[in-house]
Amino acid sequence: DTSTITAIRFPNLREVHGYILLAYSSMHSFSSMFPRLSVIHGKDLYHGYSLIIMDNFLLESLGLTSLISIRRGKT
Repeated sequence: DTSTITAIRFPNLREVHGYILLAYSSMHSFSSMFPRLSVIHGKDLYHGYSLIIMDNFLLESLGLTSLISIRRGKT
């Protein structure tokens, strides 16, 4: 039931030193969640990746328009 899901937002987050895993979301875009995210450093990885997006069946666009660099991890 998606009506009980609270929107999680990180409006001032610009850098992540580890990894980001976005899975099983009912969102159409992650633009409102990470509007200013520009760098993922990938110091810690998840199975070799620093950005993992899986099983988001309603996703239409990543919306990570400020993301300019993923420094480490598989592509």
